[in-house]
Amino acid sequence: MLRIGAVELHSGQLDAALSAWRAVVQKYPHTPLAAEAQYRIGRAYETDADDFDKARAEYGHVREHGPGTPFADQAAARLANLDRLAKIRAS
Repeated sequence: MLRIGAVELHSGQLDAALSAWRAVVQKYPHTPLAAEAQYRIGRAYETDADDFDKARAEYGHVREHGPGTPFADQAAARLANLDRLAKIRAS
């Protein structure tokens, strides 16, 4: 399902990609697979949908599924960057 989501996203099917990744999160919660899927959801919102608010919310859930995974670290870094961007836009 992770690969299917990636293919859907590359085909321009954001909703289908998000559905595939959400299925992974639902089926395998609190696993490294769920952490990766959750990270991909956040990244898709950030880079493909340009919805930074949703991306921030989704990145925030990565740690719930896989604390200590590389995806949790990457999500935290991206979340920090989006927080900085939000502060710049507000000022």
